[in-house]
Amino acid sequence: MKKIFIYIVTICFFNTAGCSSDETENGLASDTDILCVENDSKKNNTKDATVIMCVKEDTVSSEGLTYTLTNNTDVIYLYSHAFCMSKKSDGLWKAIQTVNNNVAFTDIAIYLNPNQTVEENINWTYYYGKLPQGVYKIEKTIHANDDKHSELVLAFEFEF
Repeated sequence: MKKIFIYIVTICFFNTAGCSSDETENGLASDTDILCVENDSKKNNTKDATVIMCVKEDTVSSEGLTYTLTNNTDVIYLYSHAFCMSKKSDGLWKAIQTVNNNVAFTDIAIYLNPNQTVEENINWTYYYGKLPQGVYKIEKTIHANDDKHSELVLAFEFEF
């Protein structure tokens, strides 16, 4: 059973705090950790990564996907169900607009314990509707539960 700890009773609005509308060539923040697609070890070297986020390729659809988070450290990390999505267009990443302005997450903290792997499902139809075929990126921010680390921005690309 997952331990869920409510640490913030605030709502993160996509259009103001959650996602950036900047266009970038590689689309990855400077603190982005190593990324992977599950069962594709030749494509991504995840051996030395601290926390790894992987998409399960056979779960990707126009409505959602399943991913895993693996904590290869001795630090407890906290994450939430919030995420941001971008679509690759003309070689640049562009934030996807939500289907309406009332989209928000209730921000909760979920523990990712040392040496733990969790599996999560994302259904983005409420936020973005059904997506057309293309290349997309999902970003999640996780926070270390100690004084030595701040946060990691994890991301992965997928196509359908």
